[in-house]
Amino acid sequence: MNSRARVVALLMLLLLVGLSWSCRRKEDKPAPRAATPAVSTSPAPPPASPAPATSAPMSVVTPPPAPAAGPGSSECCAIVADPERKGRLGRLVVKFPEGANPGNTRVDVYRPGEHTSLAGGYGGQMLDLMPGTYDVEISKKRILGVTVQPAHDTHLRVGVLRVTALANTRVDLLDATDQRALTGGFGSQEFGLPVGPIQIKVAGQAETVTIKDGQVTEF
Repeated sequence: MNSRARVVALLMLLLLVGLSWSCRRKEDKPAPRAATPAVSTSPAPPPASPAPATSAPMSVVTPPPAPAAGPGSSECCAIVADPERKGRLGRLVVKFPEGANPGNTRVDVYRPGEHTSLAGGYGGQMLDLMPGTYDVEISKKRILGVTVQPAHDTHLRVGVLRVTALANTRVDLLDATDQRALTGGFGSQEFGLPVGPIQIKVAGQAETVTIKDGQVTEF
């Protein structure tokens, strides 16, 4: 082979080697990395608290309201209209607290200032009366000026005094105003009384308590 042919072959060889090297570099070049998403430096918000379970509304049983006292009511009494009643008569109601048993309590109705009983009985009472003004005694404690109206109920404000004592203990009740003897007995007893102060006497000693409407006072 002559010199010129050798030069041409050498040039061709170098060209092939260069091309091969260039292709290899392209193949070995690493692929571009995917962009990393930016990471927020702000603190993550706290997880939301679960909503409280909603319970069904509680059913509250409300006792029916007491009848409203009408005209003529006073500290001693509440006068309530009765729309179902007809006629001229009114009604006197003496109702002692539930759970009490003042069966020995005497209730009497009088004309004002008189001392002859018109009607009465022992324990709670419901008495129909002509319209007018009366005096009423409960355990001999007199209530003055009780009004009875047509087709109305006059509810006397009363309570019970419950005394707990031995069978041989004498208990006497006195009017707190004038010390007049009212009623009494031996041992444990329940006395129906109008609202207000009452004096209790045991073994020569006396103490005043207050009777409250619709309540039992323990002594």
